[in-house]
Amino acid sequence: MAKTLYICYFGVREPLVQTQVLPYLRELMKVGIGEDAGSILPMDVSLLTFEPFREAENLAEFAVLREKLAAEGIAWEWLPYHKWPSAAATAWDILRGTIRVWRMHRRSVFDVFHCRVHVPALIGNLARKFLLNKPKVLFDVRGLFPEEYTDAGIWPRDGILFKIAKKIDKWLMRKSDGFVVLTDNAAFTVSREYRHRQGCVWATSCDNTMLCGSETI
Repeated sequence: MAKTLYICYFGVREPLVQTQVLPYLRELMKVGIGEDAGSILPMDVSLLTFEPFREAENLAEFAVLREKLAAEGIAWEWLPYHKWPSAAATAWDILRGTIRVWRMHRRSVFDVFHCRVHVPALIGNLARKFLLNKPKVLFDVRGLFPEEYTDAGIWPRDGILFKIAKKIDKWLMRKSDGFVVLTDNAAFTVSREYRHRQGCVWATSCDNTMLCGSETI
């Protein structure tokens, strides 16, 4: 059996997780992983999220959600999400996430850390540095966020934030074992810049039934 830890910098009740992440994990458990029918392995799936709402009623709800996910075969753990001050809060979340992932791996010994976008990829790669039994790290890039921020006019291309983001981006691509992007154009851009990295294109998958006001989880 192959074990994977999916690291996501969103809350489990957020629409993106409900419509994309959880359906993906459910299908992954159904079909397993392997290059052909003769090598398919069943999947053991764990999920780590960062939760923005943590009042008493939320904690009670989390206990129910954890039981529901466990019944489906998904072992869910969460950490609090911090928003302010922005850079310091994110750095704190990365530190906490790295420690939690390290501990989870010591318990379960994962084969793969599937890291959705940059903060989880930092967490996964940093945690792996301190592990003897090192899992593979899949960097699920989604969009090329430094370029997206400059295209949207949020960052100037010659600004310090863009340069820092690109350095982090390059470090993650060097350290990760593979990457996922959403379009062929993005795959061409990344492959041209990081020729030594194996990547693939996954168009966004979504459970459309979750967009019609149905119950979460």
